[in-house]
Amino acid sequence: KDGEYLFLPKEGNPYGRWAGDDFPLFKGGVKSGMIQGFFQHLFYPKPRLIIFGAGPDVRPLVSLAGNTGYSTLVCDWRPEFCKKEYFPEVDELIIGFPKEIIRKIEFTPFDFVVVASHHFPRDREVLTYLPRERIRYIGVLGPKERTKRLIGKTEIPANMKAPIGLSIGAIGPEEIAISIMAELLEEWRKPLKNWNDPE
Repeated sequence: KDGEYLFLPKEGNPYGRWAGDDFPLFKGGVKSGMIQGFFQHLFYPKPRLIIFGAGPDVRPLVSLAGNTGYSTLVCDWRPEFCKKEYFPEVDELIIGFPKEIIRKIEFTPFDFVVVASHHFPRDREVLTYLPRERIRYIGVLGPKERTKRLIGKTEIPANMKAPIGLSIGAIGPEEIAISIMAELLEEWRKPLKNWNDPE
């Protein structure tokens, strides 16, 4: 009926102004549009970019991600790098070692993770503790062979990108940030499989 609406959160009870007892929405997959005579619109959480590593080359990526609609979180064990003055657009900074930081983050299938500390033991520690099954995208900065050594495998898993970024011949931190954001956006624009399992 005119004026009726209903919100169906992924968790919790439905709410809104709805006279019926049946909730026919979201039976047609995860696309917005007319479904069984009803207009449904699906709202996803804002994508979040979590970066492990706060070196100078990460700054353009954080800025670009923030301007592209991502919330950003930068993590590093070095307080001299992990400063708001270096990342004015960042939403959150966390200082600590990877194992400590990962315990503080509740990862979701809407998260994108970039491992970019340039410190082999720390990058390996991040990849050891990272809960890969709950993350939309995991990218590792650096050559493919380095990533294989980081994870101790001869092949890189399908849910991990290494090297990260689209192959556009990027040179320097700014261009590399553009190539990484292009890959993140490409992944984000892919349709999710279904509402109940957004992975």
